[in-house]
Amino acid sequence: MKKSNEYFLKLKKTINILVCLCLLMSVLFFVYWLVISMHIVIPPFINAFFMFFNNMIEAAIKGSPVYDKLVILIPIIVSFIFIILTYALNCLSTYVETTHKQYIEYQNRQKKLLEQTINNQLKQAFITELSNSNYILVKLKIDVVEHESYLHQYDDPINLDILKKKITGEILERTSSPYITDKGLDRTNVYFLTTSPAHSPEVFKVIVDNSIDVIGKNMTDRVNVNFFCGAELYDMEQETPEKLVTLERILNLGLQNRIIVPGRFKTYFSELYPDFFTFKNAGEYNLVGTTYKSAYTSVYSLQRKKRF
Repeated sequence: MKKSNEYFLKLKKTINILVCLCLLMSVLFFVYWLVISMHIVIPPFINAFFMFFNNMIEAAIKGSPVYDKLVILIPIIVSFIFIILTYALNCLSTYVETTHKQYIEYQNRQKKLLEQTINNQLKQAFITELSNSNYILVKLKIDVVEHESYLHQYDDPINLDILKKKITGEILERTSSPYITDKGLDRTNVYFLTTSPAHSPEVFKVIVDNSIDVIGKNMTDRVNVNFFCGAELYDMEQETPEKLVTLERILNLGLQNRIIVPGRFKTYFSELYPDFFTFKNAGEYNLVGTTYKSAYTSVYSLQRKKRF
């Protein structure tokens, strides 16, 4: 494409030079006709230049019935010929310019089609790779906060750690589904594992419904209970310990009462199961534990599209 553009540019430059030359020659021959009409003596070397063109026209019309009338107007005829050439070259320049623009548009269309083809192939390859992911790990963290009151003093203090463990244990015990293949505690937080991405809405519904029910039964005027939830998608069971650490970082972001997922999770369900969830950007955070700015990635808040 670069060489073709250079060819068009050189051609347009050559035509423009010829246009200038033809226009200049037409003016010079007109001036020459005025000078000889006033019988002004012209130096021989200048006259020889003009006579070269005049002789060609004279030879062409010699023997014509109107030769005697036209012979004195030969410089004007030459000037007119150069004007015609100037017009023809301008038309040619316009044609070349239009052809060049059409060629560039054609090349851009072909380039865009090629980019779209490559992007579609890369996207399809990426989706094919994503389809190999069969593990979804959900991790839940409970936070219990006692309300401060300036009007009441309570004699029986609340042990927040015990209440937190009680709520967490009840959620773990009550939450079960044919699609939950494993569940347990990772330190003080509960996790659930499913190997059925196609049934993930049911899994999330069971986890959320049971969490809300248990939290509601244990919430009083004296305490407020929030939950923090994160989910991650991955390929192999051996990655589970690593994903537990990643989800712990997601829980520690402090995005309460929402299910937070990384970009891979969003891409997977947006492409393979677009009717399952909607995703809302929840910000950019560092989930890998390094101080590099490039380590910051977007996380999303997950919501179900349908009732299952």
